[in-house]
Amino acid sequence: MELKDKVIIITGAGQGLGRQFALDCAANGMKVALADIDAEAMEKTRKECEDKGTEARGYELNVTRESEVEAVYSQVVSDFGTLDATVNNAGILRDSLLVKEKDGEIRKFPLSKWQEVIDTNLTGV
Repeated sequence: MELKDKVIIITGAGQGLGRQFALDCAANGMKVALADIDAEAMEKTRKECEDKGTEARGYELNVTRESEVEAVYSQVVSDFGTLDATVNNAGILRDSLLVKEKDGEIRKFPLSKWQEVIDTNLTGV
């Protein structure tokens, strides 16, 4: 399959696997739309992709907000004229025990933090 000039959007493109997916796609001549909640990290990835000689654009996106997802999708299609592939990579980690003891005190992991993980990793794009 010829990848050159295909358009791909990658969520969570600011770091980790998303960043590496973006760099690999750029190295193969794909046009990359980078989406991340962390605009600064995403911008760094965008510049690295452009350094590989491809078109790269960044979009600040919280994948838990459906209206933002729809708006970014529409903007990507408007900016690039098409969208050929998607990497739904955005994810977060809140590494903690549900209940833990620290300094003689019982501490509970807030349900709101767990809900952020579910909303991003499962419900989000």
